Amino acid sequence: MSHTSTKRSVIIKSAITIIENQGLDKLTYAKIAKLSKLKIITVKSIYRDIDNLVEAVYRKTLKDEFVNSLKITRQKYGHNPKLFLFHLISSVLYGLIDHPRILKAHFHGNFVNQNNNTTSIVLLRNFTDEVLQIILSPNPDPVLYQNTKLKLQQSISSILFIGLFKDIFDNINYTAWVKNLVNYILS
Repeated sequence: MSHTSTKRSVIIKSAITIIENQGLDKLTYAKIAKLSKLKIITVKSIYRDIDNLVEAVYRKTLKDEFVNSLKITRQKYGHNPKLFLFHLISSVLYGLIDHPRILKAHFHGNFVNQNNNTTSIVLLRNFTDEVLQIILSPNPDPVLYQNTKLKLQQSISSILFIGLFKDIFDNINYTAWVKNLVNYILS
């Protein structure tokens, strides 16, 4: 890993921490520099515009929560649809619960405005399609495919809802909830 890519990574991690702890509106070069232990000029030279940094944060969190979770879970549990779904949903759920402000930035406005062509929504659709390919046989019955797709989309929506409003769900038994969700999707 190059020196610049290491600094980028540190800056992005610092930005994620600031966004989650203080909110997007509190993200400044000074705070990022202080948390990352870099000079402000270094942060500004790597991310000339705060919007570019925010976009990098969004790409990183989307990749971590969906793409990497799917890849890792598929390698470990792809042979067993029930185990695969349980671990994938758990991983995504806990990742989203850990980043509620970034989750809200990704999806809240898109759902409210019914904007289905943003990077976040397109990635979510691709994620759903990949999960369907893993949990269903290579040539599933079209009716089964559509029913399972609808159940999976409903389930992902409920996961996003919990991620957005986690304070409401503090007393929930997440493991039992995920098991019930998996049984629902596969029924």
